[in-house]
Amino acid sequence: MRVKKVMLMSICISLFCLSAGTLNVSAEDTQRIPMPDSPQAVIASGTCGKGTSWVLSDDYTLTIQGRGETLDYQYYDYSYTDAPWDQYMDQIKKVVVTGSVTRIGNCAFFHADNLETLELNDTLQEIGFSAFMECPSIREVILPESLQKLEYGAFTNCTGLETIVFPDSLITLEEGICSGCTSLNNVTLPSRLETIRFGAFEKCASLASIELPDGLKTIEDTVFAESGLTEITVPASVEELGIRVFSSCSQLEKAVINAEGIVDLHMGLFRYCTKLKEVWLMMPACYKIASDVFMMDKALADIYFSRCPKDWDNITILPQDESSFDTAKIHFLDTEEKWTWSSDNKTAQFALHCKTHNKDEVTVQAKVTSKRTEPSCEFNGNITYTAEAVFKNLTYTDTKKKILRATGHKYGTPEYIWASDNSAVTAKAVCENNSKHTVTETAKTTYKIITKPTTEKAGKAEFRAVFKNELFETQKKTVILPKKKGRKMFRLYNPNTGEHFYTAKDGEKNFLVKAGWKDEGTGWNAPEISNTPVYRLYNSNTGEHHYTTNVKEKEALVKFGWTDENIGWYSDDEKGVPLYREYNPNMPSCNHNYTASKKEHEALVKLGWSDEGIGWYGQE
Repeated sequence: MRVKKVMLMSICISLFCLSAGTLNVSAEDTQRIPMPDSPQAVIASGTCGKGTSWVLSDDYTLTIQGRGETLDYQYYDYSYTDAPWDQYMDQIKKVVVTGSVTRIGNCAFFHADNLETLELNDTLQEIGFSAFMECPSIREVILPESLQKLEYGAFTNCTGLETIVFPDSLITLEEGICSGCTSLNNVTLPSRLETIRFGAFEKCASLASIELPDGLKTIEDTVFAESGLTEITVPASVEELGIRVFSSCSQLEKAVINAEGIVDLHMGLFRYCTKLKEVWLMMPACYKIASDVFMMDKALADIYFSRCPKDWDNITILPQDESSFDTAKIHFLDTEEKWTWSSDNKTAQFALHCKTHNKDEVTVQAKVTSKRTEPSCEFNGNITYTAEAVFKNLTYTDTKKKILRATGHKYGTPEYIWASDNSAVTAKAVCENNSKHTVTETAKTTYKIITKPTTEKAGKAEFRAVFKNELFETQKKTVILPKKKGRKMFRLYNPNTGEHFYTAKDGEKNFLVKAGWKDEGTGWNAPEISNTPVYRLYNSNTGEHHYTTNVKEKEALVKFGWTDENIGWYSDDEKGVPLYREYNPNMPSCNHNYTASKKEHEALVKLGWSDEGIGWYGQE
């Protein structure tokens, strides 16, 4: 005799105190009979009805076979039944119904704790009450399309059940069918379903959603009470919605009632639904809302009503104790907003126009406020008028705008700033309407010698900057060129690296000589200024310098990591003395040489240096 933990539930007390039939157990019911056709060894077997028998194999699969109905059984003290296989009930893992069996009797597998799998034949027509009640290991149930009757409590308290598929052949789901199935999260209801009886899915805490079929007519008391629903839609076909149907659904946030035949919301329908935020009452007629329909529903913020304010006022609404029902916003879906503004937008009147009654049912004088945004030089401003009216805790708003056109820019006299080396000019103009708005443009200058300097007379040169913006005028600047006087370009040699270095600065020359460089005297004379600057670059990785008049070559080296040391000197535009440029392909670095000596140039070329032509010119 097995020992069971006693589980007392209110629904079980009311459903299963009835007699389940006559107890008829013979010796034949529990005899051990070898079954040569079975792939598994037989533990026990017997009959279980007129024309039906059972076999328990050593893998704890119980097979019911034959033709017709099994007997009805009953349970005692919530601990054992009078089923012939009861002594094995704790060990059964799988139930297979085969052949032409048409009914599984009452309490047949009550409290089969380890039952995991059901395989039901396609001739099965009925499952008796409590047939699989309190079978916590079943995870999935797919009922055959042949099923015509599923009696109350068939799967009550199957706490491990996650999925159940009801066949379309069922029109009614009886009391407590899946009550207490705390893991149930996937339910497929019959498409022809008309009635769901008392407590069918009560306390299904994991059931977050369920689709109720069109054609459903009756939902009895507490069907989904204490379930895990987060959203529910009651279809238009429903004619009866019982008491406390969704009571204590602590996760429910949205409920839609489309039922055309419902005129009253009965007591406790949504009580203790503490997360319920919005309710859609889409019934064509509603006459009464009971006192505790929304009890303790303190999150309730919005009620959407399919009719108009007049119809709402005709509903008898009993006080909703300890709820936020009275502060919820009422949205009237059969109305449209109408706003009437004065010509100066300083006053406005709000109305709710009922489309069914074709008249304004609510008229409210709105409160109007305004906010001004000043126009700027570039953007329009505006005055925004906002009208606000409150009705049934819902705030209605409407806005009007008056455009204030942009003032446009008005720029003052531009200011021109020359770079210290006259290489560029920056122009700036400030808007007189808004000092934060400025226009700037920097233009590079071009250089033109007006009068060449001589040894006896100074010359003149002109810098010129041309701007793209029409606000700015072309700027010119004349500079005096001193009498022609060359700058000595010192040439130094590093015996360690083989590099030649060139500079016009005495200080730089003296510093390098102290550092071990060899002073090779004056290499050439460079002009003070010309149209052709010689750019000086430095490679911090190799320690070498490079010199070029080619801007593209300079920019390419800068991209490769060379440092731009700006203009080292200028080339003589009169091309007086050529500075030859050679390249030593055998040296990884410090491989360029520049010389004014043609003999030195030719000698290096003979030694294998590449002739790279003329680098720049010095003065004669």
